[in-house]
Amino acid sequence: MRSRLALPVALIAAVSVAATACQSSSGKDSAGPDAKDAPSAASAGADYNPTPYDRIKDGGTYTTVGTFDDQGNPFNVNATLTAARVWAWYNADAITYTPTGEVQYNPDYYSDVKVSVEGGNQKVTLTINPQAVFNDGTPIDWTAIKSTWKANNGSDKAYAASSTDGYDRITSVEKGTNAKQAVITFEGVNASWSSLFTTFLHPKAATVGNFNKAYVKKAHPEWGAGPYTVGRWDTHSGNITFIRNPKWWGKKGRLDQRVYVNLESTAAVNAFKNGQLDYVSAVDAESLKQVKGLKGTEIRSGGSPFEYSLYFNTKSPVLADKDVRKAVEESIDRSQIAKIQFQGLDYKEPLPGSAVLYSFQKG
Repeated sequence: MRSRLALPVALIAAVSVAATACQSSSGKDSAGPDAKDAPSAASAGADYNPTPYDRIKDGGTYTTVGTFDDQGNPFNVNATLTAARVWAWYNADAITYTPTGEVQYNPDYYSDVKVSVEGGNQKVTLTINPQAVFNDGTPIDWTAIKSTWKANNGSDKAYAASSTDGYDRITSVEKGTNAKQAVITFEGVNASWSSLFTTFLHPKAATVGNFNKAYVKKAHPEWGAGPYTVGRWDTHSGNITFIRNPKWWGKKGRLDQRVYVNLESTAAVNAFKNGQLDYVSAVDAESLKQVKGLKGTEIRSGGSPFEYSLYFNTKSPVLADKDVRKAVEESIDRSQIAKIQFQGLDYKEPLPGSAVLYSFQKG
């Protein structure tokens, strides 16, 4: 494995445009968090209008741009962010995070989570909701956690895993007091363990063959579990419709349908203007100009949980000298890069001072 140095450059600005319908908002526009006051400006840094569940009307259809990737298994090395987003609509979304980074456990999947350190090694005990079941009737239990670990820990090179980081630090996944409890033991302490089990695989999806090939241009709703399931997927157009899952045991989703329309980003703005989409991202000044002032819309802007990084191959003869790498780093004008990135978007944010924490997070 090559040793690399990462240099954070700038966060991506996300400028989102949404058509206002049954849910109105009193949120205020924001110019982004100030560098010295970033923690208190967290809500401005993630301007997505959080609304309590009981204030959201039941029913309706939400339509945006998107489609299935060629590889729909988000754990696979060939999957992209699109695959992860689509996956979450018909599979477990068991752990999420607030804009400021606090971990949130979904009780519909994990009814209890305990983390302890014994003899210098971390132990995580996940108690799975007794009602949790995959759509094919298979109980969601400790074997799903174990299967996910086995497929991603790098011990079997036949698995085309996206990343073994973290999974390779787990020494065992065992059954707890019953099948509905998974006990995960790490070598040492892994502060980011929760990112490993935000979702999980059906044991049938975790065989080598299925892990690598079953989700290629294909969905497997029978191996999924969540408030929604695949209702229709047009393999010709790439359009997808998710509908309420009749086998869901937990808190129901408010939408009747979630629709992804397969359009190029350049066509998305026009589709939004024509009323075909409920939301679109304005990725540059021109697209923002097209939707600004459009009747019945709200424009929201804020930081996204992404960052650009430049990686240096320290094994390269050209970059082997630390002073050379330092010179390259110091020659990069991050402020200018950010200025170009945000030009015309009515947006600004402090440069990242960390590769771990964003400007709108404490620390």
